Amino acid sequence: MHDLLEPGVHLYADQAGQGLRDPERAPEHEAWTAPRTWVVSEVVTASIMNVHVRDNFTFVYNQALNGQVIVGDYYGPGPTVDNVTRALTNQVGLANWLDLSNQGGTPKIRIVMGWHVNAVNGCTNLGYAGARACELDSTGGHTIAFADIGAGGNYTPVVGWGSYDSGWVTRSSAPNWELLQPAARFAVGGGGTPGIDLLQASIMVRVI
Repeated sequence: MHDLLEPGVHLYADQAGQGLRDPERAPEHEAWTAPRTWVVSEVVTASIMNVHVRDNFTFVYNQALNGQVIVGDYYGPGPTVDNVTRALTNQVGLANWLDLSNQGGTPKIRIVMGWHVNAVNGCTNLGYAGARACELDSTGGHTIAFADIGAGGNYTPVVGWGSYDSGWVTRSSAPNWELLQPAARFAVGGGGTPGIDLLQASIMVRVI
């Protein structure tokens, strides 16, 4: 019967011959193994493929995503430049809740922003910061607070696009729930107040 299958396709049966069983699944977490250098005429075995293909792919997947990445996105009008942190929501904005206390790893948060300055108005120093709108829900309450992600920065604005990427920042503590909603703050460090007509922001969380 197995001879009728395509090459490399195998069915697994238990030793008692009572039926087919599923192939074994890879463990959830694997260590990285330096990729094998193949040699001519080498016989490829299951153990070789499991270590160098299955387990390494599992390791990369778990390190990159650990099964999930929650993203909150905003694209719309730019905020007022007044050093006030504001949650970014509109008709296309997304906000998601994630229980970080039960993920079994270290939460890391990242925000990426891009904004368009349409008028400099004599400003010589524009400060920016990306933040998250967060919530500690240990008692069932829902009080929104803001916390910066990364250090932010400042620059001499020109008409055109500016950007900020916080990189992956470790969340120091894992709350019961976190609202994954981007927030942003812009401030004038010198000169007049510039105009920002467009803003895009994405917030991401992963647990590794």
